[in-house]
Amino acid sequence: MDLGAKGNAYAAELYARHVTRFPGGASRATGRNRRVMVTGFGLFEGIRFNIAGSVVSSLSDETFWPDNGALGGFPKRSARDGRLAFEDHGTRIVSRTLARPAGEVDFSFAIFDVAWELAPALLAHELRHFKPELLFMIGRGGTIAEIEAGALNRAVAKPGFAPDGVPLGELNMPAGEALLDDYPPGTELKLSWDRGKLGQALAPFMRGLDIELKTHDSARPSNGYICNNLSFVAAHAASGRPLRLAGGAIELAEMPELRGLQTGFLHLPQIDERFESAAEATPVIFELARAVMTGVDSLL
Repeated sequence: MDLGAKGNAYAAELYARHVTRFPGGASRATGRNRRVMVTGFGLFEGIRFNIAGSVVSSLSDETFWPDNGALGGFPKRSARDGRLAFEDHGTRIVSRTLARPAGEVDFSFAIFDVAWELAPALLAHELRHFKPELLFMIGRGGTIAEIEAGALNRAVAKPGFAPDGVPLGELNMPAGEALLDDYPPGTELKLSWDRGKLGQALAPFMRGLDIELKTHDSARPSNGYICNNLSFVAAHAASGRPLRLAGGAIELAEMPELRGLQTGFLHLPQIDERFESAAEATPVIFELARAVMTGVDSLL
């Protein structure tokens, strides 16, 4: 996607800072376990906290989520809000090894700025080095929880946001409709996870929270923001093909190690509208964290 001269430079500069700091990726693995990457987002549009970032950040916190990844009990501390700082340069990543029903699993928990092309570029860099078998992406959606089936090669004319939730304007605004020039505008790429298995795993938690859960069969035209940007690039990366972002300012060579990567995106509802802070929403966030981990287990 072309973000204009200033926008392309902005995304490329923050991406370069991350790559310089973590040339082999910030995600860490033991080398012998199965690997899963779980992603969320930071602040945007004046929200108090992003439920996606809060769930992912809380899962990465050993004082919130027990070392063995048990589903019972209650956290020792309040949920984290998941917000990023400017010095994070677009992402914060925490690696943890958790005992799951399928055995020990190495997790990479990543939070991204709500920023066009930057979030997908950082994700691709981490994926090619971490090499997970499952990419479980999470975003803040509408009033219900939604299991997405695909992503479209299209973008809405709406700016991205800085870590503090302030709009970036021309520093992060699509200059065209298509996300990737590899495909005609509007092309759908499927997300490869088993939506049926995931839906069965999530359903009891969502019923307990009185949250409607919907599983889609195709990409939603209304899902055209940065969640879709991340999903489309992830689905493309799973083909192993080269990646060209930010008007060519960011380029990644072929990624054959990602062929067969299981990809999926889950939208969680806007619970921040009901709570003043993530800390106040701790019981709900804990249940959603349990749901996510149970969903991961169902896909391994």
